[in-house]
Amino acid sequence: MVLSGKYSVIGEENFVQYLKDYGIPEEQIKNSGQFSIEFKQDGNKVIVTESAAGKSKVTSFTLGEEFEEERFGHKIKSNAKLEGDILVITNGDHSRTFNFTSTGLEIVHKSPKGSAKLIFKKD
Repeated sequence: MVLSGKYSVIGEENFVQYLKDYGIPEEQIKNSGQFSIEFKQDGNKVIVTESAAGKSKVTSFTLGEEFEEERFGHKIKSNAKLEGDILVITNGDHSRTFNFTSTGLEIVHKSPKGSAKLIFKKD
């Protein structure tokens, strides 16, 4: 599977509380409902553009190699791998699982403080 396409958030499960548990400022939490994400893949190289409230952040990585990304204002080391139609990004005891379908995407966040899900439609 090639990771490509743009997705817009249409729902969430426990995501607001998940962000609060990590001390994310209320202003950032308010913008989570306006979130979109775009994927582009060329071989093992992936570019992810996340957009919310008029701001965008681009992260690029190579599948199977460690990379640095920014999550909520902190730079962290992560690893990404593709398992069929599922992209898994891990850093320490945190993981994000991106489950792609023909109509959308679900991102499941898991950490010691709990789990949350974002639900997207394909644009």
